[in-house]
Amino acid sequence: MGAPYFIRKNLKQTLVYWGNPKDDGEGGYTFDEPVEIRGRCEYRTEIIRAGMNEELVSRARVYLEQPVDDGGYLFLGTLDDPNIGDTMRPDSTDEAMRILSQDQVPRISSPGFLYKAFVNANKYGNN
Repeated sequence: MGAPYFIRKNLKQTLVYWGNPKDDGEGGYTFDEPVEIRGRCEYRTEIIRAGMNEELVSRARVYLEQPVDDGGYLFLGTLDDPNIGDTMRPDSTDEAMRILSQDQVPRISSPGFLYKAFVNANKYGNN
């Protein structure tokens, strides 16, 4: 079975995902419309390397069945959650988590990958 199968089988949390971040030319970003995806969020602080060996502090690791975009956002909850704020602006809530980086792990029992996104919550800043 292996760890990836066990984790994928247990992706029972609903997350809202904002992907495809684009610079809006005014110091902010625009995103694709948010969608609900399945995942599993593990809150743990760890130092990760992103880009050209830049060290970042991740506040959580999120296991997913699909790739996500660095700079996108994840929110643990649904689109109907009252804490989500403006669904077109993921930075309108302190509970949305910015995606810093991701890894992919080959699945053991089937083709494809399991993805791990490393995120940082807004309330902790943008590092």
